[in-house]
Amino acid sequence: MKKSLLGILSILMIVFFVFQPYTAYALSASAAPSSDEVTITNNVIGTADSIYITGVMTGDIVNVYNAATGGKIICKATVGANKTDLTIKIAQIGALKGSVYISVMSKGMTESSRTKMDYDSEPVSNTPLSSGITVTNNSGKADTIYVSGLIPGDAIKIYNKATGGGLLGTATVGANTTDVTKSFTQLGVAGGSVYISVKSKGMLESDRVGADFSAENYSSAPSDSNITITNNSGKPDTVNLSGLNPGDIVKIYTVAVSGNLFGVATVPSNTTEVTKSFTQLGITSGTLYISVTSLGMHESTRTPIVFSAENQSNLVLVKNVTITNNTGKVDTIYVDGLSPKDKVNVYTVASGGTTVATGTVAASGFDVTINVSQLGKTSGTVYLSVTSSGTLESDRTGVTYNGELQSTLVDSSNILITNNVGTADTVTVSDFAAGDVIKVYDALTGGNLLGTATVAAMNTAATASISRLGTSAGTVYVSVTSTNKIESSRIATSYAAEGQSNTIGVNNIIVSNNSGKADTVYAATLAAGDVVNVYDNASGGTLLGTATVAAGSTSATVSIAQLGTGSGSVYVSITSTNKIKSSRTQSTYAAEGSSTIVDISNIVVTNNAGQPDTVQVGRLSDNEIINVYDAARGGNLIGTATVAKYSSEATITIAQIGSQAGDIYVSRTSTNKIESARVDVKYAAEGQSSLVDAINVSITNNSGMEDTVKVTGLSANDIVNIYDLAKGGNLLGTATVASGGTDAIISIPQLGTTAGSVYVLVTSTNKSQSDRAKVDYSAEPTSNTPAASSIVVANNAGITDTVKVTGLSATDIVNVYDSATGGTLLGTETIASYATSATVSINQIGTGSGSVYVSVISTSKLESGRTQVGFIAESKSHSPVAKNVVIVNNAGIAGTVTVSGISGGDIINVYNAAVGGTLLGTATVGTYDTEATISVTQLGSVAGDVYVSTTSTGKLESDRTVVSYAAKLVSSAPDVANITVVNNATIPGTVALIGLQPNDVVNIYSSATGTLLATATVPAGSRAVTLTLTQLGISGGNIYVSVKSTGKAESARIPVTYNAESKSDALAKGDITLVNNSGKSDTINVTGLSSKDIVKAYSSATGGTLLGTATVASGDSDVTISISQLGTIAGSVYLSVIRYGDTESARTQADYVSESISLLVGNVSIVNNAVLADTVTVNGVTANDIVNVYDAAGNGNLLGSAVVSNNNNSVIVTIPQLNTNAGSAYISVANFGKGESSRIKVNYTAEQDSTAVFAGNVSIVNSKVNTPDTITVNNLIPSSLVKVYDASTGGNLIGIATASSNGTQITITISQLNLASGSVYISVTIPGKNESSRTKADYVAEN
Repeated sequence: MKKSLLGILSILMIVFFVFQPYTAYALSASAAPSSDEVTITNNVIGTADSIYITGVMTGDIVNVYNAATGGKIICKATVGANKTDLTIKIAQIGALKGSVYISVMSKGMTESSRTKMDYDSEPVSNTPLSSGITVTNNSGKADTIYVSGLIPGDAIKIYNKATGGGLLGTATVGANTTDVTKSFTQLGVAGGSVYISVKSKGMLESDRVGADFSAENYSSAPSDSNITITNNSGKPDTVNLSGLNPGDIVKIYTVAVSGNLFGVATVPSNTTEVTKSFTQLGITSGTLYISVTSLGMHESTRTPIVFSAENQSNLVLVKNVTITNNTGKVDTIYVDGLSPKDKVNVYTVASGGTTVATGTVAASGFDVTINVSQLGKTSGTVYLSVTSSGTLESDRTGVTYNGELQSTLVDSSNILITNNVGTADTVTVSDFAAGDVIKVYDALTGGNLLGTATVAAMNTAATASISRLGTSAGTVYVSVTSTNKIESSRIATSYAAEGQSNTIGVNNIIVSNNSGKADTVYAATLAAGDVVNVYDNASGGTLLGTATVAAGSTSATVSIAQLGTGSGSVYVSITSTNKIKSSRTQSTYAAEGSSTIVDISNIVVTNNAGQPDTVQVGRLSDNEIINVYDAARGGNLIGTATVAKYSSEATITIAQIGSQAGDIYVSRTSTNKIESARVDVKYAAEGQSSLVDAINVSITNNSGMEDTVKVTGLSANDIVNIYDLAKGGNLLGTATVASGGTDAIISIPQLGTTAGSVYVLVTSTNKSQSDRAKVDYSAEPTSNTPAASSIVVANNAGITDTVKVTGLSATDIVNVYDSATGGTLLGTETIASYATSATVSINQIGTGSGSVYVSVISTSKLESGRTQVGFIAESKSHSPVAKNVVIVNNAGIAGTVTVSGISGGDIINVYNAAVGGTLLGTATVGTYDTEATISVTQLGSVAGDVYVSTTSTGKLESDRTVVSYAAKLVSSAPDVANITVVNNATIPGTVALIGLQPNDVVNIYSSATGTLLATATVPAGSRAVTLTLTQLGISGGNIYVSVKSTGKAESARIPVTYNAESKSDALAKGDITLVNNSGKSDTINVTGLSSKDIVKAYSSATGGTLLGTATVASGDSDVTISISQLGTIAGSVYLSVIRYGDTESARTQADYVSESISLLVGNVSIVNNAVLADTVTVNGVTANDIVNVYDAAGNGNLLGSAVVSNNNNSVIVTIPQLNTNAGSAYISVANFGKGESSRIKVNYTAEQDSTAVFAGNVSIVNSKVNTPDTITVNNLIPSSLVKVYDASTGGNLIGIATASSNGTQITITISQLNLASGSVYISVTIPGKNESSRTKADYVAEN
């Protein structure tokens, strides 16, 4: 009940207040703070400033503004509970004095007015005294700046300018001291000034005080009296310098100024001299140029020192040489009167040439014996030189030697020759010594070596075996070669002829002339091993057979396949062992036996019709052969059969002996007998089938389908043939009556369109054909002839011609002919279902005008008459315009012919003559293209002409246009300044070339006309290449280099000089960068290196600890060594290099300093360009600071880097591409000589699009044919790129141009826009932005 009453009361109260008149009440303002209630403390940067207010109440809100009215709230705060004061902390009010404006807003009241409160500036540090500053500008070591009169904890800053400029370095005064020293890698070679300020704790930086410094000092040049050069031979040369100081660096050059460093050495501690060794200064005298670099000073000028040539060894004396010219073993040369370790060389010529042998005297000896494989059989001269230790090779001394000893001539009485038959012949020579070699020749001099033999130990004779001397008598020539002597002269010795076998007697020969098997010749009264040969002639002729008398036998039988059926003679020879063949003996033989004639009463002939005929013969014997012929003599064998075993008859089956009566001829061949005479046997004619009755024949002459002939009243298996003539003619069709059938239907492809007759015959079983019965048939129906008005002929060129016929019916067939009657069918086409027309495609109806003849064949009707329709001649294509043809006559690759101003589908042909000639190349223009390029394998090395034609679609080939081309271009020789030759030791040398073009071929030769040493091709996208040579040579020399550019002939060869191999050059200090990082590994980066160079870092100048090492990767020129910690304070490391192919260099001292302050985001601005490189601009940096830009806060990729130049406090880092969209970059700084700072994040915006071209700024001139059209665009931004397209999107780029760096207008020339009016679409790309949208620009038709 209480809740209900309360609810009603609440509603009444709401109604009361809602309907009362509205009344506004103003709030009162809060009280403003008084100035004595506010205290402001302005601290230096690093300590927050404070505002202290009293006389306030809990909940009051205090606002601090930067202006009396408006402005911005610097800070605000609320008074805490039970508080009447408030302290507000502000990061920084300002370094200088100023004012703030403070208001209070109490609860339930408006904000008070603002009270102005002034504050003092921050305290400033004391300026350092110039008298307390000392600047030392060293050379070769760190420079220093010393400042005194300070207090502990003071920080000094050193600048390069009195105001602004760059911060060079900073240092902090240590505890319990009042001075500080700052080291710099390099203040400058010349004198200058630095500017120093002080910042004490809790105070602002003081003003800067200038301090001047003098230039660096130069070392004194070495005195020539303190330099000694020793030019040794065969061992290293030396250069010694005295009167120096420990740590002095001596540098040795081969030229007075510039040039390459030849050698370097450092004076050790506690000594005043140094010696440098060289592999080779030179054989002849020369000059070196020597400088000194003392500690803290620059390199001195160079002192020239002349050195003398190397010493030469003494001559070899002839009297001290003994030469032994041996035979069959090595010759020897003995030389005495020498010194230990002397080297003796043996030559065959007085100068030049190469050594044939060499020998070295033992360490404790004075002579040497040299072996020579062969001096020569005759006397001669050798030339000897000597090379003593530390001297050059002596001149050569000529020494003569005698010829070798000759063996004694063979005595002919000691030679025995045996001329065997069938076995090897022998030559035996006696009265000689063991080891003597006997040789037998077929000529007194030269000729062939027939055999050889060596006299065995304990023997005085030797026998030479010769495969064959000859059947007749003759002569051989014999020599001997005794031990340690040359071969004797040859002596002639005669030998007798071989022995002949005995002739066989005719009574010892029996010849058997068999029939049906091999014939034989039997020979008796012979000896074992005798060979019997049987011939068909008394001399020459053919060998019919051969046999050998077996061991223990006196006869042999020769088997011969066939002597002949008649009588005749054979001729027999005998060849006995070790004798030549006998003369031949004639032996006659009789003819073979004849078989008995067959009895005619035993022969039965059956002459069948439609199946094979048979001849049956009785009263025969086993294996007898019966032959049946078609003539009494000669003729053809028409059948044969062999009587089976145990049978007395034979049946011969013959495919056909004839339909009429006739004769056959039968013979018999009995075993081992020749065939009998033939017997004449007569046979009767075959039976004939009945003539067909015409009333039993019905003929259907169809049109467009097969015709049929039906014959009834027949018998099963009767064969019906249909002919087109009463006799002879063509068989039109045939059919066989089925088993149980009485009729046959014959299908015939075509009887004829007109009425006519066929001729029908029947062949019944085992009977010959009946006579032919004539049967008539009617003509086929004819189709309607097409009207000429319904026919259209298109006579194309190069593509198919067409004939279109209308007003037809479905399935009608249209035929096109080349004449009114007969002629050739050119093409045919069938009307499709539901169609009324057809187009006939014809490969070629003719290039000129003419006529075609068109007919129609309707369903089930004959072809209509032909309708004549005329057609016009083919048209010729336009010839190409000569100025539209560009020819490039390449060398080594195909030449090109480019033709423009043509249409898609055009065929371009290139010939070598105005008419006829050879087709050099052809190309078809792409569907949407207006030009084509034809490759020609070889145009020619000199200038000339080609002839170009066009064949457009549907047209004939045009006339040819003559176009001239220039001679082949010759490649430019390489610039010697672009060639670097590195002559390495122990590894291949390299030849590097720059300033080339991609695909250039570089060749290196041994001389101007010498051999090819190496070759290489410049890679795609590159302009440089490096070639490797296995060995250039220990000393310096020349190579010859040529270039062959693509499409050009090889250039001339240019000589390039290379130096001798050398020791690694020490690292230059300027190539070493040390970064002493904090919290991560320190790094040492060394540049100016080559692939595979090895850099080592040590803790001291000599000895010490190896801190780290690294090898330059392939393709790189620098390397970075990571060291866990160099040290938190400044210090030094010592670096050496082992250059690829050289030994380790001397160590170079490299100093490092302590660790950089991160950049401020407000000092960095990023421009994200399109197309152009993006830029990152950093302000507030100092000279030599290195700014790095990354794509991530940690690790990531280094996008770009830049070094702040001298006298600058800003730098721009160029980056090829940040991102097309908005993003962030991460930027660090490495102060000069310090480690890299932490990275700061800086955001950048997305790339922008260029503003589209205004159509009103475009002017188009569409010129007449053969005059280029032009498009002019005005009011451009300088360097803008303008593109012209043929479509609003996609399409083809038809023109392009770039405005100059200060230009606002461009004109684009286009060979041909269009004859008619049209439009182009133009875009612009402003530097640093993307391509704009395309602007449509219209043009009018040509006038």
